Amino acid sequence: MENNAYMLRSLKASDLFMMTKIINKIGIKEVKNCFTSPDVKKAISGAETEDVTAVGMQVMVELATVVVSNLAECEMEVYQFLASLAGTNPGEIKELPVNTFIDMILEVFRKEEFTDFFQRVVGLSK
Repeated sequence: MENNAYMLRSLKASDLFMMTKIINKIGIKEVKNCFTSPDVKKAISGAETEDVTAVGMQVMVELATVVVSNLAECEMEVYQFLASLAGTNPGEIKELPVNTFIDMILEVFRKEEFTDFFQRVVGLSK
């Protein structure tokens, strides 16, 4: 796989299981804190029912920070997850240039399906 020569498929239901493994390795408490940070609480309290997009984006920023700071805890799972999305194998993901690897992670966080999932979770927490 060459520099930036990847295309991530859409997320599907079965991807939730790998995401759950990653979340469990990071720690449920740390992930839960993404939904209860002062910035997120402020966004939730001021958000209209239709305005969950801003709240979802705030949660994603919090979650991205938690994932990146805990990558070592879930290294193999992240390689497997990204390999599945890119149609390659974990060994190729492991050998990517750092910038490409980070771009892939950020692309997952920007996926509409990922955003929709967290918007729904935030909607449930209101």
